[in-house]
Amino acid sequence: MSVEDQNSKDSAFIAASQADQQISFKKSSILKRLVIVPATVDAGAVSFKDGSAGSARVVSTGGVASLLEVKPIVVELDIRGAALDGFHVSTGANVSVIAIGKFNSV
Repeated sequence: MSVEDQNSKDSAFIAASQADQQISFKKSSILKRLVIVPATVDAGAVSFKDGSAGSARVVSTGGVASLLEVKPIVVELDIRGAALDGFHVSTGANVSVIAIGKFNSV
């Protein structure tokens, strides 16, 4: 287990239908994982960006009947941010996210 793993205790909740919600506020923040929590099988897309000007990286495309069942999906990322304004997460309709990492104490 790395030092980052041992200290990855920050978390942020992103509600459904959010655009570019900032979850970390410092360069070099660590985004360990995203836990995608769909409310229906028709959950929307989930993406994240390294900084407000970064390119969106889609981790779940979502859409009508995109899921076989309604259960959390864990996406392991383990990435360190480069942007000065930290990570941002966007969620579609019927899907929320719990972001886990080391956000504010890097």
